Amino acid sequence: SIDKDESLVFGSQSSGKTSVLEEIAGHEFVPKGNNMVTCRSLELTLIDTPTGITNSNCKDYVECEQFALGQFDDFREVQNQLTRLNLDVPDSVAVVNQPINLKVYSPIVSNLSLVDLPGYI
Repeated sequence: SIDKDESLVFGSQSSGKTSVLEEIAGHEFVPKGNNMVTCRSLELTLIDTPTGITNSNCKDYVECEQFALGQFDDFREVQNQLTRLNLDVPDSVAVVNQPINLKVYSPIVSNLSLVDLPGYI
């Protein structure tokens, strides 16, 4: 069990919620666009890893059970995978109640859990 604080991030569409999350995580990895891009809530867990203890000798990496390969250290590929998951949501539905669970392991983050909700307001 990881001791962490939890925060819910909500607001109007395109109000910068995702940019704030990326700033906290230290990486750009969430799809962005002019229209509603977030079709699922993103449950982002940041996990502090002491230097030298990270997986595969890489500094920062991501795990996500919804990704086919599960783990990535290329944050552009994380963005591609998140885009794919959001594109799987039919236009007629717009938002689904199936969150994406993403864990970011890094020595530059604090243990923290954030939930990025689609822009509803």
